[in-house]
Amino acid sequence: KITYTGTAIPTISAEPQDLVVNVGASATFNVEATGSGTLTYQWLRDDVIIPGATSPSYTLDNVQTSDSGALFRARVSNSAGPALSDEALLTVVAPSAPPTATIDTPQITDRYVGGQVVSFAGSGNDPEDGVLPGTALTWQVDFHHDEHQHPFILPFNGTNGGQFTVPTVGETSANVWYRIILSVTDSG
Repeated sequence: KITYTGTAIPTISAEPQDLVVNVGASATFNVEATGSGTLTYQWLRDDVIIPGATSPSYTLDNVQTSDSGALFRARVSNSAGPALSDEALLTVVAPSAPPTATIDTPQITDRYVGGQVVSFAGSGNDPEDGVLPGTALTWQVDFHHDEHQHPFILPFNGTNGGQFTVPTVGETSANVWYRIILSVTDSG
């Protein structure tokens, strides 16, 4: 019987994962390995050594579209030899342009009286997604008087508008108003 008692090459226990990041962001790849002896790390980009990339993680700062499609992997070594991780694909995308929220009604100059029903409606539009559905719109109404405010209608979504009735009793200050807030969220 012959029993091997030497050192085995490292085993990759957690592979680096594919990443999708925006232009200008950082991309960090990680690898985990086990093995006897001292483990050393070397990261490769498209199977070319990245100078100085010798830790269990590698970060590429300020990624650009020219980095998209690059494959990153780690070579983990000990005295018995190297083990290569799987390749991880880097995909770089242009950041999404923000959507635009538009409140169509009421107009900023409209006035109200106690007991009045105030209707509000609006829309969201996005350069990439086009007209956004009601599920992408979030509404809220705040009641302002003098120097502070109170929530009047808590944030809700799923619709292109709504309405509320102005109370006939409550705050007696002459300096009161309602602020209708519309936020829109696109797919990015």
